[in-house]
Amino acid sequence: MPSPPQPNINSAFEAARADAFDTKTSLNCIKAPLLVLHTREDEVVPFEQGRELYQSYQNGPKLLAEGKGRHMEYMDNLAVYIPAIKEISGLER
Repeated sequence: MPSPPQPNINSAFEAARADAFDTKTSLNCIKAPLLVLHTREDEVVPFEQGRELYQSYQNGPKLLAEGKGRHMEYMDNLAVYIPAIKEISGLER
């Protein structure tokens, strides 16, 4: 029996992108510290988009924390992400 067809992540991403939320424009409304948590191996949101978001934010402190792994493997990155959360929130000074 043949395997069922696998979803094409690229076509799904392109469809979502066509109806994408304009995050960079919305960033101008935020007046709080910005923390971007991302990985280079993310197969859903390219790392460069996270970096662009980080670079375009001008309204306050910001931090880009780079973990490892794929899109939903954030639990594997707690050793990187928890200190970043503490730093940007002012809990670790």
